Amino acid sequence: MARQGITLDDVQTAVTEIEARNERVTLLAVRRALGDTGSMSTIRMHLETLRSRRSNENRAASELPNDLAAAISASVSTLWEHAQQIARRDIDAIRGAAMAQSEALGNELEEMSTIYDEQTEELAKIQLLKNKLSEQLREAEQTLVATKAENNELVKLNEALLLRIDNQTAALEGLINRIIPNDLENLSLSSGAKMNPRARKK
Repeated sequence: MARQGITLDDVQTAVTEIEARNERVTLLAVRRALGDTGSMSTIRMHLETLRSRRSNENRAASELPNDLAAAISASVSTLWEHAQQIARRDIDAIRGAAMAQSEALGNELEEMSTIYDEQTEELAKIQLLKNKLSEQLREAEQTLVATKAENNELVKLNEALLLRIDNQTAALEGLINRIIPNDLENLSLSSGAKMNPRARKK
């Protein structure tokens, strides 16, 4: 059954509940929060009273005494100056760190550049040595080819010389075979005559 006599506190409680749910405060929303009771005119009247009260409270809160406003302004200025000092110190520290890092990177880069130049020079020397060794290898290969050709020629000459020696040896052996039997025969006849002198006298 609908309840009669909606009070300002009832509407305040309903508004608090609605705002806690992050919902919009309207006449219908307030009436639903009140359990669908109370007249729309009464609810509107209480809402206007609450809004007027809040407006007065906000206005009172915004109107600070001069001394308090000056103190707040001085505090804000002090905080701002302190924040600027901290920021400047941080900026100086960051700038110093950045400069130190930049200098370190520059030194490292210079060192790496020096190493690169040295390695490039060493590589050039190695390449030059490689080219020289390649040239020597080509010359050695050419010498080897020439030596092989000369060796083949010597082998051929040796074979021809051996053949000639064999032919001359065979000819000499033939000549010896023809000469030696005649000498042996003459020697035999001469020896027989010396051993039988009587036979010669008869």
